[in-house]
Amino acid sequence: MKNNNKILVCSLFVLLTLLTGCKNDRLAENLGRLGNGLNPLNDSKYSSLPEKWQNEYISDSAAAKEAISSLFDAAENGDKDAFAKNFTEELRSTPGFDDDVDKFFASYPKGLGKSDYKLHAPSGSGSYNYGHNVLDGNTYTEVTFEGEWYYIGLDFCYENTDNPERVGVTHFIIMDLESRAVYLADYNKDPDSMDDIHLSCRITGSDEVCARLINGHPLIWTPTDTPKLTEDEMRKVLMANRDDLGTAMKTIGEPNATFKMYNATGYDSYYELKSEDGRKLYAHICSSSPTGKIIDAYVCTEDKQLYDDPLVPWVKPTKSSEG
Repeated sequence: MKNNNKILVCSLFVLLTLLTGCKNDRLAENLGRLGNGLNPLNDSKYSSLPEKWQNEYISDSAAAKEAISSLFDAAENGDKDAFAKNFTEELRSTPGFDDDVDKFFASYPKGLGKSDYKLHAPSGSGSYNYGHNVLDGNTYTEVTFEGEWYYIGLDFCYENTDNPERVGVTHFIIMDLESRAVYLADYNKDPDSMDDIHLSCRITGSDEVCARLINGHPLIWTPTDTPKLTEDEMRKVLMANRDDLGTAMKTIGEPNATFKMYNATGYDSYYELKSEDGRKLYAHICSSSPTGKIIDAYVCTEDKQLYDDPLVPWVKPTKSSEG
């Protein structure tokens, strides 16, 4: 049966070569890898996931699932060697990698890998240059496990024809709500300082940092003494002072959380609102500066932003208000 499969693949290859005139190197490369996946090598044991990827054709989504499954299986079994083999040879040879593995296992919340998680569709980049191919992918998921929220991020390279030592997992990080809020705040202050983090399991805990999940984003939270306003009360204050958030703050007080995306012009402020049904509600105010013109404002829950009835309708900022 396997010989018949090989004959079929070779026939398809010859036919497509005649049709394309061998100009499509990407097509030829993928057909070659497909044929390789049908030979007896496919049935043999690989010493590592990177070795398998170097010898078999695989899609980015399949690679992501294989990587996360292999990493979680090793973490749940406490097998540091099997865990480390999922990473690139280049990364495993760097100073401090073994210490990072030890720290990861010391903090890993046992059972997390068996929780009901679902990876987002991978995104990535690729380059094809007459057989000199590089394919990368990244994905993430958020999961609630034993009442705690966790972020799980994964980057991987599943093909590098010129540098096979760079094939494998390149980034795996687990964070609880508090540590993720701190990470995002630090990253947006200095993105370049976070580029060297390849493996980490950060469990900060609410005793060290206060954080809230708002519109699906972990944010550092600061309680204030200002009485919470209802949605309608907040709307009236903001609409009356939409050109000057600083004036509105004389009534609504200092925000409970602030956020500034490093590559965005708007400044985000968050306030907890008084809720009538017991669920947590927040006002999300975007302004041209920390106390400047209000660009827009919406009500948020923990996992989404409610766009149907804005607190302040969106207004395109002018150059004078952006300054």
